[in-house]
Amino acid sequence: MSGLVRATLTGQVAGDPSIAAPIAFLYDPDDPYAVVVDLTAITRAAETAAGKPVSSDPVTWTIGRYLFVEGLHDGPSGEGDVRISQIGPWLFIRLCVDDLAFTVRLSSSAIDRFVRETRREVRLGGESKRMAAAVDTAIARLLGGVR
Repeated sequence: MSGLVRATLTGQVAGDPSIAAPIAFLYDPDDPYAVVVDLTAITRAAETAAGKPVSSDPVTWTIGRYLFVEGLHDGPSGEGDVRISQIGPWLFIRLCVDDLAFTVRLSSSAIDRFVRETRREVRLGGESKRMAAAVDTAIARLLGGVR
């Protein structure tokens, strides 16, 4: 296994194709349930378009890998602050950030490639086994290699 899976894709705020910005995706097999999504650039673009003050803070979200899988293959997924659904060639991620809510449109095929890469690192359903191995390794380190 090679480790981290990264992808940087161009997202558009749905309804306003003039608002487009890079979105970085990161999957770490040592945290196999999660995908970290850096939405800083697209959030700033959406804030600007909404006439809101633009934050200088980074905007990262940790989103369950299964939300992407379900959104791509099983229909809409998520509830609350994150919702994911596919319509035709597009994957839509609906996000609520404080008092700002917007939907990002991405290429479904690009997200699907990213998800397939994560599955090469940790198969779906193999997350708990990967977590158990990581916990065992951490305990062994804490005990100085003694088990």
